[in-house]
Amino acid sequence: MIDFSKESVFIKVNAKEDTAAARQYGIAGFPTVVLLNPQGEEIDRIFGYLGPDPFLQQIDDYMAGKGTFTSALAELEKSPKNVDLLSDVAERYVARARYDEAVDTYEKIIWYDQWNEHGKSDQAILSMGDALLRGKQYEEAAGQFQRLMDMYPDSPLVPEAFSYKGYVYQRWGKTDEAITIYEDFIRAFPNHEEAEWAQKQIDKLKGNR
Repeated sequence: MIDFSKESVFIKVNAKEDTAAARQYGIAGFPTVVLLNPQGEEIDRIFGYLGPDPFLQQIDDYMAGKGTFTSALAELEKSPKNVDLLSDVAERYVARARYDEAVDTYEKIIWYDQWNEHGKSDQAILSMGDALLRGKQYEEAAGQFQRLMDMYPDSPLVPEAFSYKGYVYQRWGKTDEAITIYEDFIRAFPNHEEAEWAQKQIDKLKGNR
């Protein structure tokens, strides 16, 4: 870490306050580490938390040109039906706040794995809903979470989609709908790990009326 710090310049930006920087670099969430070359061009980025050793390994790989977004796109051109590659590329689009491209890529996963044989389609729909939520496309996001519940009612992701849908309506400002969905979620999955969280959201929403 010491050697790395000697070779690099660290700049910490509060993207919640510096919205111009957040827009410039397409910051989708926190933490995000953007790795730039001396010319200020992006090499790649790390979206989410990594421990010290995985973080340094990821940086070393990116500096060596391994596992970059550019290389993933090149691989996908050779294997356009590879659902694992598609999933990786979609997540990288999300990390760059390129939500429309992420949604298009997730749709390809669903098309190529429409029977969920690879276990990617239900996850793709859930992730698509998350991408749309990040992009503040609330109606479309809620539709995707409902889509997952309708298409794959036996998926282990159904409870997450259910609670996510309530959160979408909460963010959307549709308080009554959000409360109803959260209450339905608790009745359907009373022992789920998110049930307590959902009840807190109900209490908060009712308290804000």
